[in-house]
Amino acid sequence: MTAIIYRVQSRVLGENVFEITDNGSVRCYEINTSVDPSDIPENCKLVIKDSNGDIVFGVDLYGSVYIADTVHAWATIPFIYLIAPTDGMEDGGDPITITGSNFEGNATVTLDGIACTDIVVVDSTQITCTTPARPAGTKALRVTNLNQGFFQIDNAFIYRAEPTPEPPPETDAVTPAFGNEGTEVILSGSNFFGYIGGEPTVAVGDLNSAGGLDNSVACTNVVFYNSRKITCRMPAKTNGTYDIQITFADGQTASYENGFEYITVPTVSSIAPYFGLITGGEIVVITGTDFATSIFGNPTVTIGGRAATNVIFNSSTQLTCTTPTHRREELANIVVTNADG
Repeated sequence: MTAIIYRVQSRVLGENVFEITDNGSVRCYEINTSVDPSDIPENCKLVIKDSNGDIVFGVDLYGSVYIADTVHAWATIPFIYLIAPTDGMEDGGDPITITGSNFEGNATVTLDGIACTDIVVVDSTQITCTTPARPAGTKALRVTNLNQGFFQIDNAFIYRAEPTPEPPPETDAVTPAFGNEGTEVILSGSNFFGYIGGEPTVAVGDLNSAGGLDNSVACTNVVFYNSRKITCRMPAKTNGTYDIQITFADGQTASYENGFEYITVPTVSSIAPYFGLITGGEIVVITGTDFATSIFGNPTVTIGGRAATNVIFNSSTQLTCTTPTHRREELANIVVTNADG
């Protein structure tokens, strides 16, 4: 199971508050500061309470953000993104790592209200500690800074009477499923728990009958987000369709058969003329490489985010088109997209 819920960061009494939900979407809100604590709805989808149990920060069901008063507003509120592992034995003694933000050097950690031991605040984003003994069941985990700012996740950690092996990792999708060297992809699935003890690695190649990967090349910039999401950048490979395999620190693997197709990606080296009127309507010549036409049509061109018209495929290194209108005088990006995407 995952301990991730909402991630909320804020600059109180300042610019904004933003929320990153567990499906990756982002919403921004205006701050409503210095409200009476009684005005904060009890049914907020995210609440933070002080040591007296009073709600001092809340995001309600309609997206309004409340901060009870300036004293609490200036408290440093920690946030928990990830707990690893999320289960252990009821006699305690299990090391856990808490990842988040705004952890202070004097922060404390409790499970089911009982203090963890061997607490080490590695930095403002990570705490390690050892679990206390608690009866079997699901318990709340809380990180508290000295100034009373704290963050708690209910049902965050499972105490077990007997060890229970984690389910094997399973794969779901690769997004996007095509591109070239340097393309950043999202590897989605479930039960990505094998990162304990080290970061996972990702490689591209050809799955063999033994479940291994032949002709493998390692991906770069591998980032573990949670039990359902890993991102990385594709390495160099020749055009074609390849399998992707994630290898976790405990030796388990998760594979995507035919997970990624390498295709030729066009490049742009110049445009002539390189300036024109914001009213558009001017013919320009775009020079580059690997422009391609197909049964799906000619490449498309955008300039400043708006579609150019009358795109003509002259060769794999040259296109002509007519500029669109633009809202103001400025430099604008040029994007050429082949018909195959």
